[in-house]
Amino acid sequence: MVVTVLVHLLLAQAPPEYMKRRSALVEAECANSVGGGIRLTDQEQAVDKLLRAARADTPSALASQSFFRTASTIRQSTLFQMLQPLPKASALHLHFDSLLESRWFVNVTYEEHCLACWPAGSGGPVAFRFAADSGRGLPGCASGWQRVSDLRRMSSDVPAFDEQIYRSLSLCTADGAPFPSVDAAWNKFNAAFPMLAGLLMYEPVFRKYVGAALDTFVDDGLQRVELRAGLSGNVTYTLDQSGLPASHAVSLWTHAAAARNLSLGFIFSSYRGLSPEAIAHELADARSLAAHSPPGTIIGFDLVGQEDAGRPLLEFAPVLLRQPEPRLPYVFHAGETLGNGNATDQNVLDALLLGARRIGHGYSVRSHPTLRGTAKTQGVALEVNLISNQVLGLVDDLHNHPLALFLADDLPVVLSSDDPGLWGAAGVTYDWVLALLVSSEACGGLAMLKQLARNSIDHALLAEVEKAALLAAWTSRWERYIDEFLAAWQAEPHGRH
Repeated sequence: MVVTVLVHLLLAQAPPEYMKRRSALVEAECANSVGGGIRLTDQEQAVDKLLRAARADTPSALASQSFFRTASTIRQSTLFQMLQPLPKASALHLHFDSLLESRWFVNVTYEEHCLACWPAGSGGPVAFRFAADSGRGLPGCASGWQRVSDLRRMSSDVPAFDEQIYRSLSLCTADGAPFPSVDAAWNKFNAAFPMLAGLLMYEPVFRKYVGAALDTFVDDGLQRVELRAGLSGNVTYTLDQSGLPASHAVSLWTHAAAARNLSLGFIFSSYRGLSPEAIAHELADARSLAAHSPPGTIIGFDLVGQEDAGRPLLEFAPVLLRQPEPRLPYVFHAGETLGNGNATDQNVLDALLLGARRIGHGYSVRSHPTLRGTAKTQGVALEVNLISNQVLGLVDDLHNHPLALFLADDLPVVLSSDDPGLWGAAGVTYDWVLALLVSSEACGGLAMLKQLARNSIDHALLAEVEKAALLAAWTSRWERYIDEFLAAWQAEPHGRH
């Protein structure tokens, strides 16, 4: 605040001609940034003014500190209240198995037939499974499978017992400190998923999860979600350990989404640590599932997992280039690395050459102006996930995230939240709040947010006629949001009246 006042004092002392040239430069910079081509209506300008005031009153440290420490403050902020109902159109980078906060899964362990593999002295569980019989058909467990209800009952401190479960399923650190390195964060990330899978993939739990996850999207003003999902072979299982095929899981999602008037598509995701031969089989499975699913259900193909630890895209190029027509679009994770010029960093280059429609993360293109220009010219969107990049160790202070550069260069950016449940979030609003906080104070406002929402329609994996319908519905929602925003906030700019 002191700095802002000082700047205004200095500007007031500058010669008029200097100020005229200065203003022209600022206007030119904003005109060339994301949202620079949007002209706000009088009502939208009033909303923009209130948003900017709320941003000015929001501590910038919320974007500088670990999200583990700031999540609750962000959730209670005026900006969050203002932006949660904002029509965001689409979320295009979400993994289907990490959408709800990990405490939701702690509650799941109270359900009947929940078993744990919990070796003595391990400090926590190493696996979960639902089963009627603790021995028949279960994965191996050296200490023997035990009912969680029995373990909880024998515990001398139930809250502490549940906290151990929570810590095993969440990336949130007990003291809120960030992980010491990218590899340390990924090690914890990779350890959590097998335990989550034992709980989530039990079919009755999966049904509840699907509905709860979709409800968070509705609450966050979304109309469409595109989910990355491992859909090779069986996905869910029953109490007798029978596996249910991917088509069953896909059907649960699509029917539940339709009931909520949400558009939904799946990006078939394979592990980038597999051999090229295995990826060829996975791609064939993806194409087969797409062919046997309703049109628009299986919409793309991706390779997932820690890039630094996996194979580079270049190794898969011969297989990926051979995909026959009609092709499943590629939407590759690429550039989720601190490397510069190494094989992992060059995944972005190969993603562009392989014809990717979007690039997941694209963090490392900050160092590659030619690749940024190519992405812009070819209309390849960058799927930015701010909090994910911080939690997984790419950046500590989000003010230093390349999103600010991407926005200033008017790159085709879309915002999403990746695996929000693992770091104590849900939906996408936290990422939108932080995106506003780290954007240019001069150029980042309602016009930028409006363009980001439009980008998520333009770059959705939909036919043009479907994009037009989504845009029409979004426009109606946007106009209603502007009216409702002013009714709620105009009289009391820092709190509802």
